[in-house]
Amino acid sequence: MKKNESRITRQKILNIYKAVESLSNYVVGAKISYILARNKAILRDELEALQTIKPPKEFIEYEQKRIQIALSYALKDSENNPIIENNMFVIENLNEFQTAIMKLQEKYKDAISIHEKQQLELQSLLEEEIIVNFLIIPSKELQREDIFLKDHPPLVLLIEPLIEYIIQD
Repeated sequence: MKKNESRITRQKILNIYKAVESLSNYVVGAKISYILARNKAILRDELEALQTIKPPKEFIEYEQKRIQIALSYALKDSENNPIIENNMFVIENLNEFQTAIMKLQEKYKDAISIHEKQQLELQSLLEEEIIVNFLIIPSKELQREDIFLKDHPPLVLLIEPLIEYIIQD
């Protein structure tokens, strides 16, 4: 099996991993299934390393308290569930809510600052290019997998670094 050494960002590695994971559920050919599984294993180490980056305990505590405050100020429906619009709670008394949040932010300002710096570092890591040796999917094998081409074109585009295109005259 051919390998391809690619310079690729960690963000793209995450995207490729997710695409490979999704496509693995639809593949019927043994060769492509094998190549996808091997590439998934190649990418897994990088993914697992990135997943070890966690926010500080104090920031997690802050987030939990922030959500509790938001829930306590959120308008409720007839079943006492918070009303959500545009992925945000609808807040009943905005001034009181903002005051409570500002007090919480002041109390956890160091944890928030550490988390913001951590997020900047993480973004920098995700944008950094690294070298990955992918196993290549021959385009002729991919053509046999009609489901790839017909039903999942966005996923196929994500795994493009894994595909060897053979140009025939």
